Amino acid sequence: MLSHLGDTRPLTLRQLIPDGKFYGASDPKVATCSDTIRRIIHGDVYFACVDADNDGHDDILKAVELGAVAVVAERLVVAAVPVVVVPDSRQAFALSCHKLFGLPSQSLITTGIAGTDGKTTVAALVESVLEGAGKHVTSRTSLGIRAPAGYAQRQTTPSATEIVGWLADAIRWGASDAILEVDSRDVVSRHSMGTQFNHLVFTNVTPAHLQLHRNAQNYRRTLLGLTDQLKPNGVVIINLDDPALRDVLPTLDAPVLTYSMNSDSADIRATLLERHRGEQTFLLETGHYSAMVRTRIIGDQHIRNCMAATGVGILQSLDLTTIVAGLERVERLNGRLDRVECGQPFGVFVEHHTTPVRLAAALGTLKSVTTGKLWCLFGPQVSSDDCQLAAMGRVIELFADQCVLTGATYETRATIPMLHDVLDGMKNVGRPRLIPTRSRAVRWALDEMGADDTVLLVGAPITTCPVEACGQEGDRQLVEQHLREVPDDTPIILPFPTAR
Repeated sequence: MLSHLGDTRPLTLRQLIPDGKFYGASDPKVATCSDTIRRIIHGDVYFACVDADNDGHDDILKAVELGAVAVVAERLVVAAVPVVVVPDSRQAFALSCHKLFGLPSQSLITTGIAGTDGKTTVAALVESVLEGAGKHVTSRTSLGIRAPAGYAQRQTTPSATEIVGWLADAIRWGASDAILEVDSRDVVSRHSMGTQFNHLVFTNVTPAHLQLHRNAQNYRRTLLGLTDQLKPNGVVIINLDDPALRDVLPTLDAPVLTYSMNSDSADIRATLLERHRGEQTFLLETGHYSAMVRTRIIGDQHIRNCMAATGVGILQSLDLTTIVAGLERVERLNGRLDRVECGQPFGVFVEHHTTPVRLAAALGTLKSVTTGKLWCLFGPQVSSDDCQLAAMGRVIELFADQCVLTGATYETRATIPMLHDVLDGMKNVGRPRLIPTRSRAVRWALDEMGADDTVLLVGAPITTCPVEACGQEGDRQLVEQHLREVPDDTPIILPFPTAR
């Protein structure tokens, strides 16, 4: 699918895939390639990729008919064009995309951010720190692509061509740094192959994605395989508070920078000093230097995210004052323990789709700053499996004083069965209140809350663009509209009549 991107550099087939097994006498010069027949054009190299839904080998004859001048496959096939056999077509395709674009990641300072939780927040913090230092930064996260023209919304996992196209665009934009959020699905699908990193951040490894990887060992192996994509001077930044990452630390064959709230041996350390519903203050230490940091986003997870971003700043030789200023500029992110403030006496926070571990961390944080009751309004998303939903039910029952179960967006046929999965994780199934329509559930909870209470709204999808690039949507918009409404029983004050 490089056909539509342009600005590629022609290479011979043997230059493009030097380690493949070649069948056919010719060695055509190629400038474009495709892994799908839907976008193939004359002159493409066709890569027959295999995934859970499709076997590209079935489309080889059609690809040749459409103009493919060579085929890359995982087994020997009969075709009227040269055939190259490789162990993994998806990996070969991703690497070929980068080669045809002249290996764009080598011309940028690249930061990859991987792990279960915190990737998007770390990316936003790193971006703020680097921009505060005067650097021209582009990022690609679940919120979208940050570019000079603004944010381009992307909800799906980016393909190899989209990643390499974004990196090539970054060079044209004059960017000095590129930040890429790397989901474990990107690694499994080989989409991020070929991207070389100066810095690689690992936030944590929890059981949330075991359905994709089958077991914890495979998940760790998948993520840590990214270290093979480090540049020769690349450094790994790792969370020492995560048990899984701490265990694999001795096996890493790369320079490592560690951060921790619990270990004095870490390179970057933080100590919580004060936390309220609206902000927290912590002491950030690295080497012989220390500084106070005040953030509007609260929670230990955010402190660790700040330490990860600090690591990137240190590796770019930034002073601690510049780093702290960048951390403090990020006051909120959509759906990341996002506080809604409309002058109400109680606390309202919005959390996007979450994992059991992340939900426990969010509720635990809010529990520590709430003097009244802690409410949780939870709506399961379709992507959650029954085991995850049951685990979230256990977490909600453990932390929340009041629980409202509802839909993720609006009531559907799947809502009630999914709510039953949540109830399966609870001991007292009669305790939660079920209100399938989310808008009604949010309004009811806000009307019932006391002045010292706090509510966490979980599960409603958010837009993929960040705060400054789009209007308020979802739970946040619903809360703001309701809190700003004039109650029906409010007296109407008429102007004092004047004599005519």
